Amino acid sequence: MRKMKMVSVTDLKKSTAAVLREARENGQTIALVRNNQIEGYYTPAGLLEIERASDKEVSKALSVVLKAHGDALTRLAKK
Repeated sequence: MRKMKMVSVTDLKKSTAAVLREARENGQTIALVRNNQIEGYYTPAGLLEIERASDKEVSKALSVVLKAHGDALTRLAKK
């Protein structure tokens, strides 16, 4: 499990677009901190849906990925 990134509310105000872009690009929830206390969290669109997906939905998505990229994944796994 990755360590959650923490961003101060002050930094969020200064560079909102950069903070949101980083969260989206890294697929990571960010803790928003004020006075060393977590005020809340920012989760990029789509990430929550992935975390809440059912086993059936995950299995279906995995099948699609393996069908499209199975050979490449097998080669990478051998390295």
